Amino acid sequence: MMDVYELGVLIRDIDNFDMDTFDGRLRFQKTVQILQAFGIDLGYYYNWYLRGPYCPDLAKDGFELKDVIEKVPKIAIEFADPEDRARYDRFKGFIRDKKEDPKQLEIASSICFLRNEEGLDKHTVLKLTEGKREAIEMGECERIWADLENCGVVRE
Repeated sequence: MMDVYELGVLIRDIDNFDMDTFDGRLRFQKTVQILQAFGIDLGYYYNWYLRGPYCPDLAKDGFELKDVIEKVPKIAIEFADPEDRARYDRFKGFIRDKKEDPKQLEIASSICFLRNEEGLDKHTVLKLTEGKREAIEMGECERIWADLENCGVVRE
């Protein structure tokens, strides 16, 4: 797993951190999981849960981070590997209009987990994601799949 301070630098740059509300904690979990799906390995491992992928170790680190986040400076993110920089930039482009919306993040992280970690086919991934909650519609799942596919994160 990543050092909490290093995680804080990334989270400050992404700028959607909130551990005080359920939606905030959900956004945190899903944001980090999606970042990893884009190829930035932070060392967190997820299980399938009621609202999609969930990592108890990340939840613990999130609460630790809550106590120190204001001390973590907002600095430019540097990567030793230029490919990691490109992956991070693609991630930031993908998440830009979704980072405050827990439902879109839940859909995206579920698609990434079910396709990339569980190896399920597109049809099954979309049906399972849509079926998780009544508030999730197939059209939203298909749109987010297309966005992820355009970024090279999932394939048919």
